[in-house]
Amino acid sequence: MALSWKHITGPALILLSLFGLSGQSLAESSVVTPTSDVVRHLTELYGTATLPSNLLVSQQKDPLGHLLGLQQKNWPAAWISSTFYDYRTTSKYRRQAGLHLGYDIALPFGARVSTGWPGRVVAIVPWTDTEYGVTVASADGTEVTYGH
Repeated sequence: MALSWKHITGPALILLSLFGLSGQSLAESSVVTPTSDVVRHLTELYGTATLPSNLLVSQQKDPLGHLLGLQQKNWPAAWISSTFYDYRTTSKYRRQAGLHLGYDIALPFGARVSTGWPGRVVAIVPWTDTEYGVTVASADGTEVTYGH
């Protein structure tokens, strides 16, 4: 299962290549700060994150732990297999290499998936022959896609 928030940014640790966002070689740079450059660039592209207003304070401090706990109620062995901004190569889910813009929580095929907060289904999108994404919108407009 993948969780992917629309318009969200956060800390990142990635390997972009030998070049930073400015095109300058990281080896030539006197101060290497690829993480902050990536976060700044993604914030410019997507805006800043706003947590849903109905999350409890304890959930805001550890929203991923909260979401993992929800899935472990359905399948106790669920685990976080990928986080935001992991660098990805091409695969059946992406045509171009790039940053992963979601969390992956490993569950078996066909397992129930619990949403992180109340909302309504606004889209169901097929990704592969046997996998699809379900996008749920909360009352404040935050959209989360649960899938693959």
